[in-house]
Amino acid sequence: MSLEHFVMDLRYALRRVLRAPLFTSLAVGALALGIGGASAIFQHHQRRAAEAAALRLSPDSLRDDLVRQHAGSRPEYPVSPANFLDYKASAATIRQVEAMFSFVTPASMRSDAGTEQVTTMFATSGMFSLLGRSAAMGRAIVQSDTTGVAVLSDGFWTRRFGGDPGVVGRRIVLNDQPFTILGVMPRDFVFPFKGMLGPAGFTTKLDVDL
Repeated sequence: MSLEHFVMDLRYALRRVLRAPLFTSLAVGALALGIGGASAIFQHHQRRAAEAAALRLSPDSLRDDLVRQHAGSRPEYPVSPANFLDYKASAATIRQVEAMFSFVTPASMRSDAGTEQVTTMFATSGMFSLLGRSAAMGRAIVQSDTTGVAVLSDGFWTRRFGGDPGVVGRRIVLNDQPFTILGVMPRDFVFPFKGMLGPAGFTTKLDVDL
């Protein structure tokens, strides 16, 4: 189409709009609603499919079996560990309840190789069984683990420890607290999703190292 033909068509369309503005408004509004609704549905299913792929669950099982509740309605009203234990004890219709921070936090990690800043995510010990994922090497954190244990992301394990399988069982220090590395998660494991995090945190980095 030449520019001249495009201008002619545009003028013709504008004349028709001016002759019937109400009809045009209704038609444009209906079209916008249709496109907007279709886009929203597509984006919803696309997001759920992506989350399901990362968790190695089908979209249906993700929708039916996993529920995420942001317990704090406002940032200034945080939920204490005692609140979480009350929620867990009273959840009679839910098989398993676990908790996680809604933000990632930086930590100072000290090991034999020196000290560096890392990005951490804190969650209760049953989170990996809730997600249905196990470690690619070593093991993930389980319900019987109380404190002082950690798992590494595959990217951090490769970058920081050179893919050394001897990292399992190694002791590290996070913010002056001793931790034992239990395992390394699979390469495709992503948790938390960026959409699961709150609007504010202590770091702009969203990829979790430990």
